[in-house]
Amino acid sequence: MKTPSSFETLSQSGLGLLGLLLPVLAVALTLALLAYHYSLVRAIVEQAFGIVHGLWDRLADGFRHLSDAVAISLRNLSRHATRDGKWPLVALAVAVPVLLALFLVMVIYDIRLWGSYFEALFGETIELPLLGEVPGGTLSALFPVSASLLLGALAESLLGLHPLPLADLAGPRLAGGMRAGLAVVAALLWLFLTVTVLDVSNVVYEELGRQVAAQRVAEEFDSDATLAQPGPDLFSLPTAAPAAPVELDARTAAKQQALIEAWNGDGRRRAMFNGLAEVSLQLSIIFSWTIFAALALAGLVGLGLVFLGLRGASALMSLGGWLTRVLYVLVQRL
Repeated sequence: MKTPSSFETLSQSGLGLLGLLLPVLAVALTLALLAYHYSLVRAIVEQAFGIVHGLWDRLADGFRHLSDAVAISLRNLSRHATRDGKWPLVALAVAVPVLLALFLVMVIYDIRLWGSYFEALFGETIELPLLGEVPGGTLSALFPVSASLLLGALAESLLGLHPLPLADLAGPRLAGGMRAGLAVVAALLWLFLTVTVLDVSNVVYEELGRQVAAQRVAEEFDSDATLAQPGPDLFSLPTAAPAAPVELDARTAAKQQALIEAWNGDGRRRAMFNGLAEVSLQLSIIFSWTIFAALALAGLVGLGLVFLGLRGASALMSLGGWLTRVLYVLVQRL
């Protein structure tokens, strides 16, 4: 192994010492330049802190202005939801979810009732994107159910619960006449739906009676696969094509017909079935306002969260500006 010479050792020591001295010299030179140009450096630092502080203040003001705009929307929406303070907001927040649940139950029952009626008329299925095959009766049921909801909204608008754009656009001279005309239309539509749903419930009730009679005869003879099917299942979606009907013997047919007649002749059961259909229709019309109330409450919650978020962002920006000022004071004291 070659032993390094004294010159090489000395040069390596010099390079090591130079490596240690260079950072110290650089710092000293930098401090000397800063001291020589102190006023210029101070002006640059002050300008930089001023820009950063101004940026924080502008952001805080911007978020504060946005939160003020959201606060105005919150007040207007709250005034609309509470009918200018006539309804307490707390009571509304408690009552609306309960009434909305009841309203949804009524709507689901109406869809099943109308769907059963239309399913007895035509039992085909329709292919819809993303939904697959949907019974045509269910789709047809959406039309009368939607009509009852729109009727409820129209009646509530005539009572002043919701704005009525048609009357507002007509002007003060025609507003009264238009309201009277819309009231007549609403009354006629209400009467039409009330009478129609009674006929629909009778048809569904009688079809249900034929199904019950066929099921009882099938259970008695334990041969439901060989009995004539009376029609589609009115209270469940069709999952398979019905079996081909076969001829019943005279005794079985007479027994089934007697069961159907007994079912149709039960006035109390029919009255309960029809009464439930009428109550469901009337409640779905009366409580249709819960949809708008629920949307208003959801809007209040959403706007409230946005308001809190904007206020929090404004507070954070203000905190950033305060920290910038504190840091600037500390730098000045150096």
